[in-house]
This record gives sequence, structure tokens and C-alpha cells, in this order.
Amino acid sequence: KLAGKGMFCDYLAKKYQAKTVRFSQILDDILNTLYLPKSRNNEIALVLALREKFGKDVLAYVIKKDIEKNPDELIVVDGIRYPEEVNILKTLPKFFIVYITAPLELRYDRAIRRKEKDDENSMSFEEFKQQEEAPTEVFIALLGQHADYKIENTEDLSAYHKHIDAFYKEFSKR
Repeated sequence: KLAGKGMFCDYLAKKYQAKTVRFSQILDDILNTLYLPKSRNNEIALVLALREKFGKDVLAYVIKKDIEKNPDELIVVDGIRYPEEVNILKTLPKFFIVYITAPLELRYDRAIRRKEKDDENSMSFEEFKQQEEAPTEVFIALLGQHADYKIENTEDLSAYHKHIDAFYKEFSKR
């Protein structure tokens, strides 16, 4: 959360014409349809309900089907959070995991500044820290341990772009 996944996707889309697919977009679309705020808490509640009712891999299944219909060479999936999602998506050709991370304090500062979610601008650091323990967050570090490529996003934007370019160079070899 707020390590720079969105910026990673945006940069690849602009510079390398990547197509981006976000897990949270499905959730945000449902929340918008229900006229509910796009808050992190609502997204967590919704994904847990969907996983319980329709299976732990329901969102990954939808994303995989969408990717299979897409002719683009480079498709970036933003927001994988569970091992079941990896199991579904790794059946796609040329699939691999990029783990982007940053220290908690830096990610909190980014949340307060970006205000993408309805609850981000009023969230205390303690509340932000508690969200790290949400069921949607607990497997991220574990997935990161098995990533094919890792980026520690702690520097300025220019340095981050160099990391992304290095990733792309590695990807294009495969």
C-alpha cells in the first residue's frame, strides 16, 4: 500500500504503452455503483465479502479472463494481495511478480498527500499502521519474498524511474 505501485503502472503505461489492470478498480466500480465511499475500509470489507461468497480467487479469475482477451504485450496487474491470486495469474504466459516496497512512515506520508481514498486525509499514523494488519495486507510481504523482481522505492522520482526502466529491460528479455 502506497509503495509506488500506481506510479510504476502509470510510468510503464506512458513510456512503454503497457496496459494496466487494477484489482481495486473492480472494488471501486462496485462501491461507486452502490454509492458508497471509496475508502480503504470499504474496499477491505467488500473484497472479504466477495472472497467469502464467491471464492478466494474471484478477483484474480476476473482479471485473468480480461487479460486473456487483451492482445497487448505488456499488461501490468496492480494490487495482487493473496497467494490464491498468484496461483491463478501465474498460469498466464510471461507472468512474474514485481514487489515494490517502502518504509511505513514514507507510505503514510504519501497517503496523506495523495488523498486518493476518502479516508486517507484524516487517518492518523496509528490507524494507518493498523490497516497493515488487515486481512488484505498480511500476505503482501510473503508474496514479496517470492517476487521475481524487487524495487525499494525510497528515493526521488527520477531514481524510481530508473528502477522501473531496469525492470522493463529485464522483462523485455523474457
